Amino acid sequence: MEKPEHELGYPEPQAKRIVGKGLWDDFANWMAGQTVAVDEVNGATIYYTYDVQRYLDMKRTGRKEHPLEWD
Repeated sequence: MEKPEHELGYPEPQAKRIVGKGLWDDFANWMAGQTVAVDEVNGATIYYTYDVQRYLDMKRTGRKEHPLEWD
C-alpha cells in the first residue's frame, strides 16, 4: 500500500485511487457508519489506513464481510 498523504490516513482522493473507481461505491457503502478523521484545516475526509486495508483484504480473499471489529 502506498504511504498516506495525511498523518491520519488517506485523504479521499488518495483513497479513491487506492480502492479504484470500480469499487469506490462499494467501499463508501461499507464505510457507512464507520469512523473517519476530518482534516482540521480544510474539513476534508480522511480514511484510516487500517479501514482501507481491511476492505481491500476482504475483497482480495473473497469474504463477503470482514469480521466485526470495534474501534
